[in-house]
Amino acid sequence: MSSDARPSSRRIEVEKDLIARMLSPFKPACRYLESATLTVSEEPQVKGSAAWVLRGAFAIPESCYINDTGHLNSIEFNICSNQLLQVALAQALESRLAPELSDLTLEELVSEQRPETVIRELNSVFKRVINARRFEGEVTVDGPLRRGSPFEVGAHFWDANDGFAEGAFTVVLHQRSRPTS
Repeated sequence: MSSDARPSSRRIEVEKDLIARMLSPFKPACRYLESATLTVSEEPQVKGSAAWVLRGAFAIPESCYINDTGHLNSIEFNICSNQLLQVALAQALESRLAPELSDLTLEELVSEQRPETVIRELNSVFKRVINARRFEGEVTVDGPLRRGSPFEVGAHFWDANDGFAEGAFTVVLHQRSRPTS
């Protein structure tokens, strides 16, 4: 393979039912993610390359907390990033892409995503205003994922009018205390 060849990857269209299931903890007016596709690198990762990229289409008809600004803001950046991450984790579990999380079932992820998934740090930078009515975004997740260990997630959002924002967040999937028999 030549040095300029692209690594091979696999695309997985996320089922609407899985998206709905992962967005169920969000209030109905805050379920912004409409569709998503997970791209998985099929080759060993090199530092700086993403293991998974989940790209999604969003619509925010009305802000859930402030009078309409018409543009994506930092609160909604956080909500949309979180929705993409939750769906990426769910699709990774469904597709058996995260062997290091083999002790976690999809049912546990759905029921535990609020108390068990903790965003420790988040930053976002808005380069150009993004129309909140219709836009796209993606998160990049670099592996390996280990419960109890922080991992980094990159986020980018854009619209058809060159709106653009980017950021990153640090996430920890906490170990669940399981009752002993």
